[in-house]
Amino acid sequence: MFASKSFASGMYNSVGVDTEPEPDAPEALTPDIEPDLIGYLLGFASIADLIDDRIYPVEIPQGGDRPCIVYSIQNRMRDRTQDGETGLVNALIEFDCQADSYAEVRAMETALNDDDVLNGIHSTYVGDSWVQSAEITDASDDGTPPVFEDANEIFHARLTLDLWYEEAVPGMV
Repeated sequence: MFASKSFASGMYNSVGVDTEPEPDAPEALTPDIEPDLIGYLLGFASIADLIDDRIYPVEIPQGGDRPCIVYSIQNRMRDRTQDGETGLVNALIEFDCQADSYAEVRAMETALNDDDVLNGIHSTYVGDSWVQSAEITDASDDGTPPVFEDANEIFHARLTLDLWYEEAVPGMV
């Protein structure tokens, strides 16, 4: 069980011992990992070269272009003890790669699934968020990879990320 008030804050570990902050730790953890995760992904040339800055929450905005990545938080579970929230969060995030060609959507899927990108995040900062681990748990194409929507002429490839990270807890940082 994770009992630290905040790893990055350097307050107390699971046995109540005062700890030093991580050497390059930001002043405080961000309350939401989404901006950090988007910045992290766009920092990889293998992704930015394919989509520029087109990573959208939930759906493509009106007038939005493809290729792009649409993400949605499928589930976000905050760890709690009898004393309240610990700051540890487990989130399932779906990434829906969308493009007008099979080759483009396959390239995005491959770039996200790379061990140095989403599967490679562990025990590190992603922006201001401390990430303990990340793993692609599902790469689904709803049948034949990737899926082609006939009505919209759009190719899709979906990946689900199981992400464990720390967030700021009010009164703890």
